[in-house]
Order: sequence, then C-alpha cells, then structure tokens
Amino acid sequence: EAPVKLVFKNSNDNIVETTKTNSSGEFRDNFVLENSGKYKVTASWNGDYNHIGATSVEKSFTVTSPEANFSLSDLIVENRTVEVGDSVTVSVKVTNTGNKEGTYTVNLEVGEKVKTRDVSLNPDQTEKVSFKVSMRNPDTYNLKVGKYSKSIEVVEPVSPPEFKVSQLSISSENVKVGEKITVSVRVKNTGGEVGSHTVELSFGGSIKTENVTLKPNQSKEVTFEISKENPDNYVVEVGSMTEKLEVVKPTEEEKPKSEDEGLPLTWIGLGVGIIVALVVGILIGKKA
Repeated sequence: EAPVKLVFKNSNDNIVETTKTNSSGEFRDNFVLENSGKYKVTASWNGDYNHIGATSVEKSFTVTSPEANFSLSDLIVENRTVEVGDSVTVSVKVTNTGNKEGTYTVNLEVGEKVKTRDVSLNPDQTEKVSFKVSMRNPDTYNLKVGKYSKSIEVVEPVSPPEFKVSQLSISSENVKVGEKITVSVRVKNTGGEVGSHTVELSFGGSIKTENVTLKPNQSKEVTFEISKENPDNYVVEVGSMTEKLEVVKPTEEEKPKSEDEGLPLTWIGLGVGIIVALVVGILIGKKA
C-alpha cells in the first residue's frame, strides 16, 4: 500500500487530502468539499527506494450547492361548468426534484386575480395543493398554474319550475239548480325549467283538480265545469282567489211540466163524456 496525495484547487481553495492504494495499486477516496465552484484535482505519489514518484493528469469537475427544485403536474378542475355563487376546487401536484428541503409558492391565476399557497417538501416528496375558488360573475375563465391551464364556464343559476295562478273567472254568477257553468284560471310557469302543477278548485265542499305541464314562461288557461243540485250561495275558490256563485230554484214558469199538464180541454171533455156514457150504460143494463 502506497500513500497518495490528492490536491483540490479552485480560485479560493487549495485542499490537500491523502489516501492509500490497495494491493493492486488502485485507490478510491470519498471527500466532501464544503464550497461550490469549479475544481481541479491531481493525484501524486512521492515514490520510494525502488520507484520514482509520479503525478497524474489534472482533472476538472464542478461542485454545486444542494438546492430544492420543484415541478408541477396533474392540474385538475373539479367542475368545468358551474353556476354563479358556486365554488370550484382546483388542485395541482408539486414535487421537489432537488436534493434539499425547500418551500414552493403555488400561484393560481383566475382571470386577473392570483391566489397563492406555500408548500414545504423534502427531496423527492410530492404533495397535492388545492384551492377553492368562489365564482361570482358569469363568464368564461382561464385557470392557470405554472405552464398548465384549464378553462371553466360560469353561468347564471337555473331556477326550478315555479307557477303563478291568476285570472279566476266564472261564466255566470247566478245559475239554476243543476245548470253547468265554466270556471277558468290562467297558469304560468315563471321558473327556469319545465314542470307540472296541479290546479285545485274548491266549491261547496267539492274539489276538482287539473294537472298542467308547462315550459319556462309558458302559460295556459285551465277550465272546469261545475254544477250544484241544491240552491245556495257558494264560494268558488282556486288558491287565494275566490268568486261568489248563487244557485237558485227555477221559477214556476221554468219548471218542467208533467205529462198531464197542458192537455187540451177537448181531450178532457172527451174523457169525461166517455166516463158518463159508461155509467149510463151500466144503469140501463141493470134495469133491463
């Protein structure tokens, strides 16, 4: 084993390190240089009684300081279409590809606004960083993190179907017993989606219903036919709207006549004559 001298040089340092060869005359040395920069190294041996010393060819290398380096990947936007007032979750993966622990600031650009979040990572560590962004105005937005970007559409919320019932009307406010009248209302869908609504009409303890399906902003007239067999004052009610209905008995002139009513006097006289003739015939027969 022979002693070998290693000399490391750069503009600031001149470091001498010694090591020894193995039995084959080879050597390997692990040496930590404290400062970064470009170095030149030579190996030399002074020789012995039987050998002449020698110096190796000069070799160059660079020592860098340990540092954290970061990369981004897998930008994910939870929903690509959201309604005004909703929040959208945006996430991205951050990896420390360097050889030193470090902190990275993730910048999320939403239009002209920027949201930031810091993440500290060890070498080779990966972590998902998430943002929750509230969207307040309808528009198309570009969400950008580093070189990655995705767009989302923010739209006005669609209201559920909603119905307005109006214009309650009856064809007559005064009818005879058993006479039919028509009751009508107008139904309108003031919501933002197609929907169905059941119109309920109430009068004198009776209830009638009618189902109607309408598109947004569509309206339709709904009609009912009603009648009552008992004279009285009734209230026709649909929702909060009411109309009064009077049902009356028909007058004597309006009453339907029986089969005997209105027979001609000649027919009555003829009937009486026949009866008298029969009675006289019976009496004569008895005398005979």
